[in-house]
Amino acid sequence: MTALDLHPAYCVRRGTRHPYNSIESEIIAVVKPNVFKRKEANVATRTYPSYWMYKDARNEWRWKYDASNAKTIAVSSEGYVKRADCERSIEIMKASYDSPVWFPADLANAA
Repeated sequence: MTALDLHPAYCVRRGTRHPYNSIESEIIAVVKPNVFKRKEANVATRTYPSYWMYKDARNEWRWKYDASNAKTIAVSSEGYVKRADCERSIEIMKASYDSPVWFPADLANAA
C-alpha cells in the first residue's frame, strides 16, 4: 500500500459510533482513485434549496426538500411506483407556495 491508498477519501471503513461522536474504525477496503474521478465527472454539483428524488427500500420513488443550509425540511408522505408521479407531487408542492396556513384558534396567541 502506498500513502495515497491510505488517504481517507479512498478508504472504505467499518466502525462503531461512540459518545461525543467519535468513531472507532478499521479499513476494510481500499478503492482505487480513478474510480472516484470517473464518478465525479458524471455528477453535477447540487445547489440548495432543492428537491432530491430517490428510490426507497421498497423500490418506490420518493422526494425530500432540502433548505439553503442543506437540511431536510420536507419529505414525500408516500412512495410512488412511477417516477412521473413523484415528479408530479413535487410540482404540486411548488404550486402551493401561496396556500394559507391554518392552526387551532387556541394557539392564536402562542409564541
